[in-house]
Amino acid sequence: MKTISYFLILLWVTLGLAPLQAEEVLKVGAVDFPPFYVVESHEKVTGLLVNLQRQVLNELGYKYKVIGYSPERLYHNLADGKVQIWLGLPNTPLYRGKVHISKTHVAETILKAYYLKGQKPIRNFKDLKGQKVITIRGFGYAGIKDRLMKEIDIHPLEAPSHEAAFRMLKKQRAPYLLNYHRPVTDALTREPVENLESNVLQKIKVYFIVSKKLKEGKKLLKDMEGAYLRLKKAGKVPSW
Repeated sequence: MKTISYFLILLWVTLGLAPLQAEEVLKVGAVDFPPFYVVESHEKVTGLLVNLQRQVLNELGYKYKVIGYSPERLYHNLADGKVQIWLGLPNTPLYRGKVHISKTHVAETILKAYYLKGQKPIRNFKDLKGQKVITIRGFGYAGIKDRLMKEIDIHPLEAPSHEAAFRMLKKQRAPYLLNYHRPVTDALTREPVENLESNVLQKIKVYFIVSKKLKEGKKLLKDMEGAYLRLKKAGKVPSW
């Protein structure tokens, strides 16, 4: 009997589908996305969504560790199970089909087009047809970037950071920048841009996301969603 039990555990681990144990330390991923996530180092991560995730996991009594990654690394880690949880965007190509996504969204972020005064205004995605567009390295914009490249032939120029993106815009490396409102607000305090204009293109919702490599991932997701709704009803979590 012990031999069979050992074999089953070994099989679970080999397949990357080990069941969630009470003493297991869950890895919670984060990318630099102020003020939702502020990644100062691999292990020093703060921010609004970090606080929310901590509240939920503390409510459930799970052990966890929040770790900061580059966007691309986090998405790969979610897909292969090296990271089990993150609060983020659905439809990201690198982990699409490899994660469970909550039914309830917990936050919302606004995707905008930024440009200098004098440029043709961008009021919808079609207005970007054939244009050079600055994007943030590693950001898939919930699958929107790939769709824009295929459907309306945008030509992305990647910037390594939000501040670098605005430097590129000021130097007219490209006429437009695709970025999220909240990180931009923070970045503009460090990299001001005169005559900057913008338009909202889409509102994107943020969900609990759990890697499918975690055998009891669906249960964990259900538990987190339930804890969040209880905390929200009690007025203990913020609304965005």
